[in-house]
Amino acid sequence: MGTSLKNYLFIFLLMTTPLLHSQLGGARVYGFLNLSPSASQTALGGKHFVGFDYDVLQNFNNPALIRSVQTLQIGFNYTGFVTDINYGQIGYVWDLPKVEALFTGITYMNYGNFAGPNEAGEITGTFNASEMVYTWAMLTNSLTIGIPALP
Repeated sequence: MGTSLKNYLFIFLLMTTPLLHSQLGGARVYGFLNLSPSASQTALGGKHFVGFDYDVLQNFNNPALIRSVQTLQIGFNYTGFVTDINYGQIGYVWDLPKVEALFTGITYMNYGNFAGPNEAGEITGTFNASEMVYTWAMLTNSLTIGIPALP
């Protein structure tokens, strides 16, 4: 191979390398948080909306939307995806003294059971994978605080 051909090949590889992508693994964590928590949000195309209503599940996307009219209400969402994948939320708004409202909620994603093979491909057992997020929000007379906690 001539020197000029090597140079052209080197320049070609140098220019096309940024265009090559192998895998998306590790690009995102907690991707299940982008799923809609309620039917009303799914009906709006999965977009987050700022609406002051009685829907307790809207507090998962924006904990600052908690309102005193939501007290003593529970919200539950469950979605069964293909195979063994399950996704859901449960949230409750408490009526506590010294606080107008306190929202607590759990979002979970269970990916099901997987076979656990060794290096030779022999199944040695099974394992499962899941993710969970805790969310809380507090409303007082002068301040609204909301924190999603990712373990």
